[in-house]
Amino acid sequence: MQSDSNEHIIDDLLKVKWDQSYNLKEANNLWGDEPVPFIAEAIALFKSEGGSKFIDIPCGDGRNLLNLAKSLPFVIGSDTSMLGLQIAKNRLLSYQTDNCLLMEGDVFNNKFLEAQFDGVLCWDLLGHLNNVNLAITELLRICKPGGQLIGSLFSIGDSTRGKEMDPIGNEEYIYSDKFYFKFYDEEGVINLLKNYNAELVSLKLVSWKESPHEGYREYPHEHESWVFVLKKT
Repeated sequence: MQSDSNEHIIDDLLKVKWDQSYNLKEANNLWGDEPVPFIAEAIALFKSEGGSKFIDIPCGDGRNLLNLAKSLPFVIGSDTSMLGLQIAKNRLLSYQTDNCLLMEGDVFNNKFLEAQFDGVLCWDLLGHLNNVNLAITELLRICKPGGQLIGSLFSIGDSTRGKEMDPIGNEEYIYSDKFYFKFYDEEGVINLLKNYNAELVSLKLVSWKESPHEGYREYPHEHESWVFVLKKT
């Protein structure tokens, strides 16, 4: 088991590498033009509980953020990558939205007040983190009681699992000598999520097709992830 100190070092190094991945030469964005398919369902879940303030962390290049801004009263998009935030800004400008604020921010040190958001979206981050427990704790901290944290974790059924990856532990890999991945089965997700002051409302597998990503995974591929909804108690 790695120490918390070592986990922080690894996660901090990844921030720099992810920022560099947004330095695109040809593509307009890294992750594609369309949001992931589950975002429509996430929006419906957020709207069903009401509320006025939501956050997409990390928002990356705004792939999911634009649809959130179109549908919810007010959304903050936060990410450690300034390059990613600039791409997100360009997306938002094309929509001319005035209900979305972009902020540089870290899931481990996000500087938001406790219980500030009615809903929190955390997509495609947790499976890249060594210190995933601290990340979930922080995401729930900034969520209001009764609010929802919607997050995703990579499934062991994902088509990219192990491809171009070096194994370093139990379903843990390093991809392309740069990025940490951890893949989960259902039992692993349930065990991970049971130690928080929150109710596991739902857990489901979702899959979708991805277009190539410049400099990252430059071929069409499919993803499968566990999507969970935690309601803060």
